[in-house]
Amino acid sequence: MCEVRVNKVAPKTSMKARGRGRGGGGGQGGTPDRPPVTLRRSSLISFEGEDENSRVENSINMVTVLEYQNDMQETIDQVQISTGLGNVTEALQSERAEIAFYLFTNDSVIRGNLTEHFKYTNNLLNELTWPQFRQEHELFNNKILFRIRLDDFRDKITKFDTPSVQAGIAFYNKANYIFLDQLTSEISEKDAAGVWRPLLAYKNMIRAIEHLGISMVFGLQYFGRGALNQKSYIAFVTNDALGYDFLNTSQNFEFWITDRYRSLQESYAWYANITRRRLEVLGRTKIDPDFDKATEYFYAMLGYLDALQKIQYEIRHVIERTLFSEMNASNSHVVIGIALLCVVLLISPVIILLVRMMTRTLQAFSDTLIHKTHELAYEQKRSDTLLYQMLPPTVAQQLKQLKQVSAETYESVTIYFSDIVGFTELSSESTPMQVISLLNALYKMFDSRIELYDVYKIETIGEVYMVASGVPQRIAFKVHISSDTKEELDRVGGFIMKLRGAMEIKGKGFMETYWLIGKHGVVGDRQPLQEKVEEMDVMAENPHSEKVNNNIILL
Repeated sequence: MCEVRVNKVAPKTSMKARGRGRGGGGGQGGTPDRPPVTLRRSSLISFEGEDENSRVENSINMVTVLEYQNDMQETIDQVQISTGLGNVTEALQSERAEIAFYLFTNDSVIRGNLTEHFKYTNNLLNELTWPQFRQEHELFNNKILFRIRLDDFRDKITKFDTPSVQAGIAFYNKANYIFLDQLTSEISEKDAAGVWRPLLAYKNMIRAIEHLGISMVFGLQYFGRGALNQKSYIAFVTNDALGYDFLNTSQNFEFWITDRYRSLQESYAWYANITRRRLEVLGRTKIDPDFDKATEYFYAMLGYLDALQKIQYEIRHVIERTLFSEMNASNSHVVIGIALLCVVLLISPVIILLVRMMTRTLQAFSDTLIHKTHELAYEQKRSDTLLYQMLPPTVAQQLKQLKQVSAETYESVTIYFSDIVGFTELSSESTPMQVISLLNALYKMFDSRIELYDVYKIETIGEVYMVASGVPQRIAFKVHISSDTKEELDRVGGFIMKLRGAMEIKGKGFMETYWLIGKHGVVGDRQPLQEKVEEMDVMAENPHSEKVNNNIILL
């Protein structure tokens, strides 16, 4: 029988080798049939054309990516810490089972198997980064103190210095409880990549294995001692129920675990034996101690828990793959963002220089445009001034607005002609520049005078200066003088008006016309100057009428 036991311990050695590889590979065919969807995070870095707003937005987005990457790195670190805690917990669980088997079979197990387990657990403890445990217990203040207490307990166990089975496994139960509490707290606090479902499945699978391992201890007690007291029986039922409850909950979080577990039930040859022995323990029928059944139950449960641990490793690998995939994607985003910012920083001086040059060009163009606008306004004013000199302002405005200028009729206007007496003889005796200077000085004097009154210059032809009042603006009855003033003007004036008679005026029919006769004659035989005005279509009313008397326009 010892030879049989040695052969059955051999698979445990392979489990330890797998444990040294941080959990080993997944069981039952490797990766899940339905691999979990890797959560891809869309790129936050924009490749659009860079402007000030997009550069700020890309900087903010890259900071967000870095924060997200930091969260995932913390999650990976915590998963790695939980991996170390999980390996130590599994080693303690296995060690607890071996010690229980050693105690309940009265040292029938080979002593070297326990020594090998102790060495394996010590190696895992040496590699473990000791965390700050949430549970305050003197044994877990530091690693050295825990190792001393663990070695002391091992010595007592191997010497059968334990007063009872419950006291023998109490230390391992307490240690596993604190390790599992720390492990599950580390898992529950981190979920940066959205892998909460496999994380919770992993957490529940660990607890399921722990409770089933505790129930196995009491099952060994039942078959090795032949009976369970009330306290041990309650402990078996409680841990057995909790173990399968956590196992079912783990399957609810990740449905592919259900397929794995069903495959385990169908492929594991000892599963029916486990179910049968479990029902026997639940029946609590008193039996004779049977070391063969105890050994059979021990190795069957050990293989069953080992298969569950393979599913647990597979869940952990799914979590790690998801996290590393997210980390790689995040690293790509960060690299792209940094490269983009570097490109922006490199081309920014060129952009700034081009913007400054463009600004200067626009400023110079603006100054030139303002200068040209002023010149244009000045030339426009000169053009308008010249146009107003050539045409009446109202007519000029209509022409500028591209309007059609229609002929207008004026009821009453006053026209004035001036002529230089002897201009022909004077011109023949003077140089051209002298004539031009004379006319220019004379007409400037006339222009300055008529600006003081409502008079419009019609034209100048040679020495003739023609002005009109009442056109183009009608100003009848604007200036009034008394009859006495008019008589005085007639007395001192150079001309008198003499009725000529009715004459046909073009466009007006027959109207009364007058002669303008100079008051003072010329020495010699020459007749007084008489200017006929009918050629100019000059019209006037009777000089004795009220309208003529009261509408004299001064020149």
